[in-house]
Amino acid sequence: MHFSIPDTQECTDHNGSNYTGYNIHLNGEYHCTVRYKQLFNLHEQLKKFSGSEYNLPSFPPKKYWPLTPNQVEDRRAHLEKYIQAVGQSTSPINLDLFYAFLLTAQQESTGERIKDIILDVYLMNGYKISVSASSNERSYSILEKACNQINLPNVYVYYFSLYLINFYFKKYFFTVVRKLQDFEAPYISQKNIEGNLKIMLRKSYWEPDYDLELMHDRVALNLLYVQTISDLERGWILCGKNTREQVSHFTS
Repeated sequence: MHFSIPDTQECTDHNGSNYTGYNIHLNGEYHCTVRYKQLFNLHEQLKKFSGSEYNLPSFPPKKYWPLTPNQVEDRRAHLEKYIQAVGQSTSPINLDLFYAFLLTAQQESTGERIKDIILDVYLMNGYKISVSASSNERSYSILEKACNQINLPNVYVYYFSLYLINFYFKKYFFTVVRKLQDFEAPYISQKNIEGNLKIMLRKSYWEPDYDLELMHDRVALNLLYVQTISDLERGWILCGKNTREQVSHFTS
């Protein structure tokens, strides 16, 4: 995944004070807006809990006077490099802290109040799973609940992921926007990204050998079957005439 801070914006806090907000994007899509001091506090947390074997990237120093436009741009570029480096960390503690920070920042940036919701998750054939959740619940929790509702064994849950999809049922056409990450709340992301978005369950790997393992379970096998049929119909999987005729026989 690619983190960036492509731009900034002038904001006003609840006390009426102005500050510069840094817009964090994930794979080109807006995720949240944060203040310098929020990122500074994250850096202090990472310093406190990181092991000595993990070297943190440099963090832009504090300034005690208002920044000029050029200084704001320099700080933006430095902060962008910082979050990119932290996002590529191999330290589980670093990533846990970073992901928790991004999840909270997403909620604060959108002003979304925490509330109970029903979130719809779709299979590739259009089957809907309605999940009872909280509006700020992160992706892995929604994934686990959806898989539990269709009786997928826990051991197979993380062979699958949730994806944001531009879905058009009447046209039977959709485009995959991106995979939902564990540092975002699917409800908030779906609500705040433009488009006719739905959340879909798809497998999260490319290794064919994993298919053989999943075939031992009836529910997992059905998920693979539904996705394979859908991908064949859309031309995402290429196959010969004989194979296509066999597939047509099974689906008729």
